[in-house]
Amino acid sequence: MRRLPPTLLLLFASSAALAAPPKTAGPAPSPLAAAEERLHAEDPEGALALLAPHLRKQPDDAQALLLRGSARCMNGETAACRADLERAVALDPGMRQGWLNLGALAVAEKRWPDALAAFGRAEQLAPGLAENDLNAGAVHLMEGDLAAASRRFESFLAREPRSADAFYRVAANYALAGYAALAARALEHAIALDERSRVRARLDPNFEPMLDQPPFPALFAQDRRTLPPDHVVARREYGRAYDGPEGKLLGAVLDAVQLSGRPFDPRVDATPDWAVLWSEFRIRVGTNAAGRGEVELSAPATAFPPPSGSAAPRPSSRPSPASWRSARGEAAGALAELARRGTLRVRRCHVSESSAESGGGETSIVRLPERQFRALLAVAQIGSLFPLVMLFTSARGLEGATGINRYFWVGLASVVFSCLSYPVVMAYRSWHPQTRDLPPPPLRRFLVLGLVGLIGLLLLAALLWEVLGR
Repeated sequence: MRRLPPTLLLLFASSAALAAPPKTAGPAPSPLAAAEERLHAEDPEGALALLAPHLRKQPDDAQALLLRGSARCMNGETAACRADLERAVALDPGMRQGWLNLGALAVAEKRWPDALAAFGRAEQLAPGLAENDLNAGAVHLMEGDLAAASRRFESFLAREPRSADAFYRVAANYALAGYAALAARALEHAIALDERSRVRARLDPNFEPMLDQPPFPALFAQDRRTLPPDHVVARREYGRAYDGPEGKLLGAVLDAVQLSGRPFDPRVDATPDWAVLWSEFRIRVGTNAAGRGEVELSAPATAFPPPSGSAAPRPSSRPSPASWRSARGEAAGALAELARRGTLRVRRCHVSESSAESGGGETSIVRLPERQFRALLAVAQIGSLFPLVMLFTSARGLEGATGINRYFWVGLASVVFSCLSYPVVMAYRSWHPQTRDLPPPPLRRFLVLGLVGLIGLLLLAALLWEVLGR
């Protein structure tokens, strides 16, 4: 069965209601509420099964027809979907969601006049909503009327001047239509309001065709964020410089953040020169002016309440001294926690209210469970060589029985034992709670170590042959 594209699936999955129904303890939900939950769970088949008996009893229930139409659209049954939606709005012309779904279906089928008519009816029912401009602007853009689209987008942004999401959605529409300059201008505004818009665009397929077109490379390569004066900043310096998205410094920070148990955004905005990730703090990894790696944590002082017993904060534009102390303590503690769980030697650390203020020095060597994991890997490799010693003593028999040189058997066994030790180490990695999140070692490493062991055994065999004559 043909299904609609993921973007439209998301639209229809969420269009049955403005928000997912809350889960509360109590009596069993009605068939309509249960079907709505199935749609939010992207289970159209389950929703259809729940709606069938209800519609047999009440075939003119507009809300049930809306839900069934949404489920059918998610399944790709566009003709049946359209019939249900048209009947729903005929029964209840004030059902705004029905007109929105009809407009979305017309967009999917590239029926631009029908889409504009459906979205127009939805706008008449709620004229004050900013999304009316966005919907109409997107349709105008897809039908090739750039002037009309731009007017509706400008009206939409005028209603949402401080919304990074609003600017991002306009940028994504321009990108989808191939207008790189307009998309970049809207995206730049979105990044200025919320820098996470940059990594959001990196992962958005709408922007993929123009990632190499100016000005996108410069837009994605620059970290223009200037920390406000009410932010607390903590920095820690490392001997190793930042070595890119796949390098050890960023890898150590990611491992430490995951193992710390602190909530964090799984999206990482990484470039060859710096990387930014977001937890309770903004975490920036890069190289400082001295050529050493630097991890910077920053957050508003007001994000951390003052310790219990402190005076209540006074309403003002600047955080209270108690808030500053609490935030500085949180930042210093978070950096210390990353250091304990990281893998690199710390050179200097300071916590400050601004980038110019420094504190006392500190040096530590940290031990991660990853070291235990690597030690186990080495033990498994060494252990896999012991059977080779026993095999070497009986290799003469194999050589006589098969006519194949005994060194071939030893080499084959070396590679086999190396491969067998790999699943053993991987099983331990999956079982142990402190290593299951570590990156798996490549099988190539096991093979290389096995070959190194083989060469060592061959050298030992040659030495024994020369010295002992056997």
